[in-house]
Amino acid sequence: MNVVIHLMNKTMLTVFGDSIMKKGIVERCGENLGIRTTNYARIDGTAEKCEEWVARYEQRLGPDHIVLIEFGGNDSNYDWTAIAADPEGEHYPRTRIEDFKNIYTRIIQQVRSTGATPVVLSLPPIDAERYFRYFSHFWTDDERENVMHWLGGSTSHIVAGHEEYNRVIYRLSAEQGVQLIDITTELATDREYVNFLCEDGIHPNERGQEKIAQIISRNLSRDVKGVA
Repeated sequence: MNVVIHLMNKTMLTVFGDSIMKKGIVERCGENLGIRTTNYARIDGTAEKCEEWVARYEQRLGPDHIVLIEFGGNDSNYDWTAIAADPEGEHYPRTRIEDFKNIYTRIIQQVRSTGATPVVLSLPPIDAERYFRYFSHFWTDDERENVMHWLGGSTSHIVAGHEEYNRVIYRLSAEQGVQLIDITTELATDREYVNFLCEDGIHPNERGQEKIAQIISRNLSRDVKGVA
C-alpha cells in the first residue's frame, strides 16, 4: 500500500539515515522538487541511533514535513575483524533482525505521531566482492581466508544478509501502510550501476548520488502528478 504524497501541502523534506544519505542526495532532491530540506543522516547510522535522532528532533517535525527514512546497511553488517580473528565463534549482525524490525516500526510510528508523513527508502545494492577487498585490504592472507571460510567460501553471503534486511523494509512498508521508494530494483537492473559506487562497493559516488536523487524525486513528484 502506497501513501500518496501531496507536495503542494509540504514545505520540508527531512531525512533520517546513514552515510548513504549524508552527502549530495538530499540537496539534489530539494533542488529537483523545489522544497526545503533538513538532513539528519549521520555516518555509521543504525536503527538504534536513528530512533535516538528522531526522538531528539521530533519537535521540529510537523504536518508540512515529508520524512524520508533510510537505514539498514550498517545494521546488517558484521564485525569482520572479529570474524577474521575467530571464524569458528558466533557472530551476529550489528542489529539483530527482529530488533531491526521492531525499532524501524517504532520510528515510523513516532514520525507519524508528529503529523509528518513518513516515507521509507529501500537499500541500494552493494558490490560484495569490492566491499570484501576494501575492508580486508590490510589483512594477512590467513585473516582473509578465515572470513571466507566463515562466509562459506563466497562473498555472495554478504549480499544475502544485506537483502534480508531490505526485505524487512519492504514488508514494513506494506504492514504500516507507508510509501516505499524502491531504489533497489532500478539500481540493480541498471548495467551501469557498478560505475555508480565508490571503491568500497557500498557508498554511491557522484554519479550514484545523482541517480538515487533522480529516483527519489521522480517517485515523489509522480505521486502528486498521478492524482486525479
